[in-house]
Amino acid sequence: MLTVLIIDDEEAIFEAVEFELEIDGEYKVQTALGGYEAANKLAEVNPDVVLLDWTMPEGDGSWFLNHIKSLNFKFEIVVFTGNDSLSREEVLALGGKGLIRKGEGDFLVKFKQILSEKE
Repeated sequence: MLTVLIIDDEEAIFEAVEFELEIDGEYKVQTALGGYEAANKLAEVNPDVVLLDWTMPEGDGSWFLNHIKSLNFKFEIVVFTGNDSLSREEVLALGGKGLIRKGEGDFLVKFKQILSEKE
């Protein structure tokens, strides 16, 4: 069972995603309201995967990625955003594993596809 840390500033979004992941049965889910809260939870949660919103008022995706570069955590990062200007290539260049746009297609299928992709 993989532990997923969902980082988003919209509770309705992460509650829906949390439900979808938990109902699937393959994931244990933890949540954080923004990058700052997530940074404080990393050692406690020890996630296998971080599902990271990009645009948040308190510790956005860019801040979070820069913050964890100095730490010794090993987890996959999937960016989950409604930001249309962010590209998959940018996410990969910043150390992310993939990009899912909010509201586009079947989230769980895309999430599993990204996690199964080879480097």
